[in-house]
Amino acid sequence: MNIDKNISPKEAYEKSKQQKDKNNPNSFTDPAKLKILGQRIFGVVFFVTVVIGAGWFFYNKMGVGHFDPTTTCITAETYHVHPHLTIKINGEEQSIPTNIGSIPCHLPLHTHDNDGVIHIENAFQFDATLSQFFAIWKKTFNSQQIMDYMVDDTHELIMTVDGQLSSEYENLILKDKQDIVIEYREKIKENLHYFCYFFSYLYPSDVDKQLFL
Repeated sequence: MNIDKNISPKEAYEKSKQQKDKNNPNSFTDPAKLKILGQRIFGVVFFVTVVIGAGWFFYNKMGVGHFDPTTTCITAETYHVHPHLTIKINGEEQSIPTNIGSIPCHLPLHTHDNDGVIHIENAFQFDATLSQFFAIWKKTFNSQQIMDYMVDDTHELIMTVDGQLSSEYENLILKDKQDIVIEYREKIKENLHYFCYFFSYLYPSDVDKQLFL
C-alpha cells in the first residue's frame, strides 16, 4: 500500500489498520459490516418478539390465561380425572344429581349420572377443587356448612379422603379415583358422653358418674 509522505506515522498506521480491517472478513470495525450485523440482530430480536407475542395471544385466546372452570365450556377432553363423592346427612346418603355442569354445555367439572362420580375433563390439566364443583352445583360447602346444614353445638361436619380425615374441605384438589366422603352428623363426643353417663348409672361401682357431669 502506498503511504502519503505528508501524513504522520500515526495517521499512516491508522489508515493501514482500517484497510486491513476492511479486507478482513472476521473484522467488526468496518461500518458496513457493523450495519449488516445490526440488521441481523434486529431481525432476530424482532422474530423472537413476534413468537412470544403470538404465544401470549394464543395462551389467552384458548382461555388458559384467564381460565374459570365454573363458567368455561370445554372444547377438548385431553385431561380426564374422575373422583367419587359421597354426601351423608344425619346418616342418610344424599343423591348427587345427573348432569350437573352439563347444560347448556359441558363445564370442566360435571356429572353424567347420579353415581357420585365427578367428571373433570378439559383440554389441559388444571387443579380442580371441591369448591368449584359445588359452585357449579350452586350448593354451599365449607368447613362449617354443607348445603343447608350448618355445624352447631350438637352437629359436626367431617370429610375423609381415601379413608383418611381431611381438613381441606372446599379447598381439596380433586384427583383421579379419589374416594371423598362428606358427612354431617351428630357429634360423636356428645353421643359418647351421654352413653358413658347412662352407663355410670347402670354400673356405679365401675364408673364414677361424676366424671361425666
